[in-house]
Parts: sequence; C-alpha cells; structure tokens
Amino acid sequence: MTDVERASVTSLLAESRDALHALVDGLTDAQWHAPPRPEAWSPIEVLDHLAITERAVLVLLTERLPKRPPAPPERRSTVDDEKLVRLTEDRRQRLEAPDRMRPQGSTTSLAELLAAFDADRAVLLRYAESTTDDLRARLAPHPIAGPIDAYQWLLFLGAHTRRHIAQIAEGPRLRLDAGK
Repeated sequence: MTDVERASVTSLLAESRDALHALVDGLTDAQWHAPPRPEAWSPIEVLDHLAITERAVLVLLTERLPKRPPAPPERRSTVDDEKLVRLTEDRRQRLEAPDRMRPQGSTTSLAELLAAFDADRAVLLRYAESTTDDLRARLAPHPIAGPIDAYQWLLFLGAHTRRHIAQIAEGPRLRLDAGK
C-alpha cells in the first residue's frame, strides 16, 4: 500500500465512523426502532448489519486472506478503487445483503452494537495504519463487485458505512428535526 493509499483509506474509515456517531447520537429509543419505510431496516437494524459486516471483513483481512497465497500480478483486481467507492455509496441502486450479513437481532442494545462496531473499526484502522502486507495481492470475492483486493475491502467498509449513514438519515430523526 502506498502512503497515499494508506492516508486515503484510514481517513475514509475514521471519517465514516465519526459521521455515523454524529448521526446517531441523541436518537431516541423510538427513533432507533423506526424504519424510514415499512420495507426498510430501522437504524438499530442498520447498525446491527454494520457491526456484522465489520466483524466479517476484519476476520477476512486479518485471518483468512493472510493464509492464502498471493495472487500473481495478472490475476489481481481489475475493479477501479474510486468506482468501487462510488457504487457502494450510491443509494439509487437497492442492494440485498447476503443472509449472513442481514441484521440478526441478537441484541437490541445500542451501546452493545456501537461498541462492537467501534472495537472492530479500531482494529481495522490500526491494521490499515501499520500493515506491511501486500494488500493488492490478496483477493476475495465481493457479492456485487466480484474479486476485490484487501485494500479495496477496506475502502468498501468506509463507503459501506457512508451508504448506511445515508439510509439512517432518511429516517424519522430528520423528519422530526425538519419541523424545528
């Protein structure tokens, strides 16, 4: 990873974490459990999904991918980094989360979900800040983008968080705040 890539991905991961906290700070219990539309996830379900995704990608990057042999240069990701971020953030296209990434409802505690998300994001940030692994040589399939490399998985997490920040922002809090 180049210095520019490292700075870019750590900035995206930190900024998206901070934006999530800024958005959800002060939501009432009723707002946490109110989906913006009947078919949509409530903010607490979105946070559950984010925590599940953070954990899955953390395991992928720190445990599973390092055990795989590096991909030769001709077999590396052909996905453009900026396009991956744009497509992930673009809410005009509805995407279905794989079953294993859907909200599990194992906890209804906001504090527990935020703590799980924050703990995994902190590990991922430390990893992005310090790894000397050749992230471009480590590939894993993404359900929408196809094979992407470990660096792109980090980009995906930041963009994925931004996507769901936009989803939460569609909900009742903004409608309630708009009348003030």
